[in-house]
Amino acid sequence: MLHGHAVATCMGFGAFLSWRHCDWISRDQFERICKLINNLELALWHDVMDDKHIFHSSTKKMIQKRGGNLVAPLPRGNIGECGYLNEITDSELSQYVDEYKVLVTETLGLARGGYGVEPHLDDVGLGDTKMDSLAHVRAEQECSHDQNTTKTTGDVSDANEEKKSEDVTENKLSYEEWIQAAQAGRNANWKFNVAFDPAPDTPTAPSFPHNTLFHNNVEDYSMKHTSVASSNIQTAAKMTMESRLFAPCMVGTLESQFLKLQAKTMKATRILDIGTFTGMSAIAFAEGSLAAGLPAEVHTLEFDAKTARVAKNIFNHCSPEIRDAIHLHQGDAVALMRNIANDPQGGTFDIIFVDADKDNYMTYYDLAMGSEAGGRRPLLSPAGIILADNSLSALLYDETDDRRLALHNFNEHVKNDPRVEEVVLTIREGITMISLK
Repeated sequence: MLHGHAVATCMGFGAFLSWRHCDWISRDQFERICKLINNLELALWHDVMDDKHIFHSSTKKMIQKRGGNLVAPLPRGNIGECGYLNEITDSELSQYVDEYKVLVTETLGLARGGYGVEPHLDDVGLGDTKMDSLAHVRAEQECSHDQNTTKTTGDVSDANEEKKSEDVTENKLSYEEWIQAAQAGRNANWKFNVAFDPAPDTPTAPSFPHNTLFHNNVEDYSMKHTSVASSNIQTAAKMTMESRLFAPCMVGTLESQFLKLQAKTMKATRILDIGTFTGMSAIAFAEGSLAAGLPAEVHTLEFDAKTARVAKNIFNHCSPEIRDAIHLHQGDAVALMRNIANDPQGGTFDIIFVDADKDNYMTYYDLAMGSEAGGRRPLLSPAGIILADNSLSALLYDETDDRRLALHNFNEHVKNDPRVEEVVLTIREGITMISLK
């Protein structure tokens, strides 16, 4: 937290203790202090205060640094005058924190529920040190724990060494203790993550001032712990770079492996890949189906003639079973999908992967579901799935980009379709997985 906000939470809680615990000021004085802090847009409450373990550990640390006394300065008498609190138990502190939270976030009806405006360093463009701060507090807790459990001895014998080893084992945190000591602080800002009702529709996606979903090193770490790309995928990557096409359009290691495992675990035999680019997704799907011991039939659609030629050359350089499993169609994807849907013998697909022009995502979806005007049959098999790539680019694209709105409208369209259930996965730029109910 920014220092001013941190001090403000202490001032608010200190005024509460002065009123409730010490009877040094009145409730009216307490509320006057809270309203002033709130009007200044400073924080009266922060969710880290819910973590009683850190709260009590920090209080004990203050007592150690102040020569064995808490010496907490609180308003006393007239506002502006001061007294010092020394005696309060952990159980009393816990009770008062809970009472204070209800007052400032609910009962008093304060603006923003008692929260501050831009209370964190990263809110104002500075580095986010929250995790470092919590790690420091936990380190202090562990140090204090070690000091309290260390026993001084005279001469150390072999028997004492064995006893020390036993003590270490006995002092090792249980899983529940570890949750409290190490995880409670990390999750101080956790919000309830189970939705009970559908989210209301919104005209646009919320602002998101980042061009990636992840902090530094997350994707790199994930890739290092994902299976190495196959020789066919590596061939596609090398030849794409040599072609001087826009390489970021490749699905890459993480997503290609995800697509391969989807085809493998679903035992998919027919797959429609909308948006070939240079073929990495088509190759991944073919590898997945074949790895399940099944025949693979991957139909991949590419609009651009030059890109389709590069993809065709890449497929020809893949292993024969992959090359023969992939059927490349060059042309308009909507027209190609309509042709398949108009053909009674055209069949359906176990997986439909949408990764083409974002403006047409809803049209591709409606064709897959058989809900486009014209009464065409669905292209998705009853047990199949649609995978819509880049669905979270509704957040990542520039707010002036029409494709951002198109993706948001697609996400809303799927969310409101009573025929399906879906989940949005935070893989790369988002993949929405959709299946019939």
